[in-house]
Amino acid sequence: MTAVVFLSVVVSGFFTVLYSMEWGHEKSVDWLTTFLLSMVQSIIVVQPVKVGTIRSHEYRYNSSSVMLTLTHKK
Repeated sequence: MTAVVFLSVVVSGFFTVLYSMEWGHEKSVDWLTTFLLSMVQSIIVVQPVKVGTIRSHEYRYNSSSVMLTLTHKK
């Protein structure tokens, strides 16, 4: 399994380098900057919002099921 992951990283890196040679220096730097900013945005903004949303829905679902259990117990 580790070999498959390593091989896919190497192959994708190889093709990225080939495309960046074709694009030229300026376009490659612009692409890399865009990629890194997108990754940082995902880590800092998007992922915490996803986690907060899921936790909020879980809290609402679990608290209502607990309330149903407590009110309908005989």
